[in-house]
Amino acid sequence: MLTLLLMLCFAADEGIYGAAVKAETPLITIAEFAAHPQKYLNKVVKVEGVVQEVCPKAGCWLTMKEGDDEVKIKVKDGEIVFDAKLIGKKVVAEGTVYSFQMDHEQAIEYYRHLAEEKNEPFDPKTVTGPVTIYQIGGIGVQIK
Repeated sequence: MLTLLLMLCFAADEGIYGAAVKAETPLITIAEFAAHPQKYLNKVVKVEGVVQEVCPKAGCWLTMKEGDDEVKIKVKDGEIVFDAKLIGKKVVAEGTVYSFQMDHEQAIEYYRHLAEEKNEPFDPKTVTGPVTIYQIGGIGVQIK
């Protein structure tokens, strides 16, 4: 465990979180991902953008933005820990696209949890039905 922790700390110092991003992985725009996420399901892709948010509790996700479009990069808690210092930096992220479907009640709980993580208010009435979320399961993120 200590070795893993040291590896993560060293990687973060070098501007790499997780595994180094591979040159051969196809780069898609965040706009393309947002428009057609199902086209990339279960595929490994790279996206490039500016980090908008980092999970304030466990560093287990970050959001990236390009223009008006945004994507979330999610990792298992503790697998990679994203640092808040990434906010505002341009990064390249690599990972596998996945989706999960939630019924109305599950969606309410999901958005309630996100609001709690960010210490923001939440109104369950803002969730109007079932939701499908598309995310990228992070393999690695590199500061540009």
